[in-house]
Amino acid sequence: MRRLEARWSDVTSRVAVSKESVKVSNVVAHFIAELDSLLNTIDIYDTWASSDAINVAKDFVQLSQQLDQCRVCLTHSVTFSIYVTADMRAATCKHSLLSVDVDVCV
Repeated sequence: MRRLEARWSDVTSRVAVSKESVKVSNVVAHFIAELDSLLNTIDIYDTWASSDAINVAKDFVQLSQQLDQCRVCLTHSVTFSIYVTADMRAATCKHSLLSVDVDVCV
């Protein structure tokens, strides 16, 4: 009977470790997806800013349109940075709640 209890304890311990591992994997997968999204967004803004920085409009209407685009991009980037900051805080919180060290190299 003791052997059975010991084996059952071992099984439940391994299941707990597996569940913890799945939780960590989900947090890491979400973090990597968010990081990819952030890097993609940064590339888009960088490409846009680089192309428009070279081609500044000379006519008032076009310049006004470029300024409007700048405002829209600035608003989106600020909103996106707030979202990413909140998401990273949530991921950090989840990670600390899991109390497992995770090394991620991307």
